[in-house]
Amino acid sequence: MTGAGAFLTSRTADRVPAPTWGDDDPAGRRLADLQFTTGEGPAIDVIRAGVAVFAPDLADLSEDRWLAFTVEAVALDVRAVFGFPLLMGAIRVGALVLHQDRPGPLSTPAIADATAFAEAATSSLLSDAVALEIDDSLANQQMVVFQASGMISVQLGVDPAEALARLRAYAYGNNQMTSQTAENVVARRLRFDDDQR
Repeated sequence: MTGAGAFLTSRTADRVPAPTWGDDDPAGRRLADLQFTTGEGPAIDVIRAGVAVFAPDLADLSEDRWLAFTVEAVALDVRAVFGFPLLMGAIRVGALVLHQDRPGPLSTPAIADATAFAEAATSSLLSDAVALEIDDSLANQQMVVFQASGMISVQLGVDPAEALARLRAYAYGNNQMTSQTAENVVARRLRFDDDQR
């Protein structure tokens, strides 16, 4: 496994789960942000369906799922992704996403290990100390994104959901993390105008 990341179901206005933590490699962080930015990917599907999702060869996906995510993930040398639900009873609290730089399925023991890790991660993520730390970090990141969306809403005269979609589209089109683009809007280094309608 090349890396891992987790998403909790703390959701944005259009119900896309936000990344909670990821590994320290740039590809892992970008992969997490890609799912938030594009609104598609293994974490999104796992949280919506509540079941594991496997894509053992992203370069060879014949179906139309995750088009934007897949192109960018392959460009980051991510060749396979595997999503596991983080469950608390029947409640979906998030997703654990593993990725690797080579295509290939997970072995049965690796699936069992990942499932056990997802269960342990759920307990850890929901512990009081970790939850407070995640809540603060996630709240700060989301606050900047929503503040930027509000500014874009005023600049373009569109509703907040459309402004958030524009923010994500701009980030995706400029190969930036959504939070990075949002910080530029809030700091007034980036302004959306009629040319970006």
